[in-house]
Amino acid sequence: MIFVAAGLVASSRTFYWIANIAYFDIMSNFFAFLIGRLPNDFDIMTKTGYSTAFLIIPAATLAWLYFNRRNLKN
Repeated sequence: MIFVAAGLVASSRTFYWIANIAYFDIMSNFFAFLIGRLPNDFDIMTKTGYSTAFLIIPAATLAWLYFNRRNLKN
């Protein structure tokens, strides 16, 4: 298990996909919360509170920007 985790951490391509999936999942939950349509899955806005949500969203945005920096330059 440790070797699998180390392999995932070593792969920047894996981080690229994790950042994309996490960012769009978090942001879709956020916008669903704003319009009053809560998703059925775990929702960071209601389960962890507003302060945690406002920490997770900028962190997800920064991770997405960092791992997509090559695509954004083109």
